[in-house]
Amino acid sequence: MNKKRVYLGFYILLSIILISNFVSSYGTFDPKSDMEKLIKIVTDLTSPVLEVTLGEYWSGSNTMLFEKFLLFLILIAITYVGLSKAPFFKDSSGSIQKGVVWTISLAVPILGVRFIDAEWLNTILMTYEAFGIAMTTFIPLVIYFFFLQGLGDEFPSAMRKIAWILFICIYLGLYSTTNRTNYSQWYFLTAIVAFLFLLFDGTIHRYLRLQKLKGLGSNNIHEQIKKLQDLQKNVDIYSTMDTAEKTRQKKEYQKQIDYWIKELAK
Repeated sequence: MNKKRVYLGFYILLSIILISNFVSSYGTFDPKSDMEKLIKIVTDLTSPVLEVTLGEYWSGSNTMLFEKFLLFLILIAITYVGLSKAPFFKDSSGSIQKGVVWTISLAVPILGVRFIDAEWLNTILMTYEAFGIAMTTFIPLVIYFFFLQGLGDEFPSAMRKIAWILFICIYLGLYSTTNRTNYSQWYFLTAIVAFLFLLFDGTIHRYLRLQKLKGLGSNNIHEQIKKLQDLQKNVDIYSTMDTAEKTRQKKEYQKQIDYWIKELAK
């Protein structure tokens, strides 16, 4: 707790000094330029340490030090989680030996990142770029899927199919009009996945409906209807509610019974 207070006090003091220097040196407070100066100070302070620790690689006129630092952070997190699960890094009481785990978690990523060559570094960056494109392309598809399924059974199957056709047309339009090959490929792939959702719309809807039934503790519609009918009958027998509340509860059960009877008729 005391260490946290010391660190917090240090950061506050450093911030006050930097802000006061900016104000006294330039007279007026310009957030944009002052933030740029602050970033430059932090960069100038940390870059030599990172260059010595992680090594430096130049691609044209741009340094890849920041990219290596981010990869270093990812490897630390993965290594720490993996080592913390290993039983031989725990003491007799079952607690993690944090000193040992942190030492290895820092050493392994440093060795991995420091001696990685340019070709492998660019390959890794390309895979993350592909992942980012895939995520940003498919997120609208996932949102659209759950939106249509979330409308419930009151939304007709034919309308869901029309909605999927509209979605496919939009992405095919994007595919045919974009001039960037990488984007067009992902647009086309998204349109194909949407077409599969259209093709198997009924199967997917029935599966989700079955999962809903299982969530209610039943394996089929007949079993669910029987369960609700028994609950409806038991309201008068076992319930201690007043008459008005019993009537309301039975009506609620009847609504659910009617819903599943409609589902059975489909």
